[in-house]
Amino acid sequence: MTNLSYQEIEFSYAGIESTSFTVKFYQIQLNNNPISTPISGSKNMVFDKLAYRDTISRNRTEMEAITFSLIVSPLDEQWTDELRLQIFEWLGSRKEQEFKTSDNENKCLYGIFTNAFNLTLMPNNKGYIELEFQATTPYWLVNNTTTIDCTLASPITPIEFTINNITNVQHPKYEDYSYFPKIYADLNSNATNFKLVNVSNSNRETSFTNLAANEHLYIDNDLEEIETLSGEQVLSKFNDNYFKLIKGVNTIRCYYPCTLQIECQFPQFV
Repeated sequence: MTNLSYQEIEFSYAGIESTSFTVKFYQIQLNNNPISTPISGSKNMVFDKLAYRDTISRNRTEMEAITFSLIVSPLDEQWTDELRLQIFEWLGSRKEQEFKTSDNENKCLYGIFTNAFNLTLMPNNKGYIELEFQATTPYWLVNNTTTIDCTLASPITPIEFTINNITNVQHPKYEDYSYFPKIYADLNSNATNFKLVNVSNSNRETSFTNLAANEHLYIDNDLEEIETLSGEQVLSKFNDNYFKLIKGVNTIRCYYPCTLQIECQFPQFV
């Protein structure tokens, strides 16, 4: 006979706390085995076969997205029509939403509940729903946003600060632990240049010249996308070095007056 037991879990999805509802969510435990917590998706090696050779050569490694199951039940309460509407509207998004657990609100996943909502009912409208969650990433994302006042920066006296790259997941392209954050930069009225130098990464420079006064830059260094508040196309003014953090503590210098926000969601197996 299968022995099922449950461990309660509290989380937020799409910015709404699970504790807002008169239901409980559980991870499933089977036959007294330890409850597994998803840390990463599985890995697969993609190979190339060489003609007239018995050996094969690894082309790349692919990772599958994190998936896990949850049970939702109102326990001794009934599945009323109102409760069904509330739960299905909350969890039925077609677009990936942020998922956070209460044990560590700095880490998150983005994803959707993928299976059909099959409600297993018992007498008196009591019962449960089993949910399957699929994330968009094979790892958790750990939030770390840094705001730096560089309004006094100049080429002679740059502002220096540090950011700790805490990822423990190798980059899929470079196979090292580099990370490419998002940058928001609000330039001062007397600054038309922008320049960051990562001293820890062989003085790698990310810079723009001859920008509009009071320009606002948004740089997605991972997707290699740049936007400006003015709408001006600035690729011709960019040195084509997207900003990169190496693993560990990075020492960075800002050379022109601005306010910086560096937004990181570090991949982590946690």
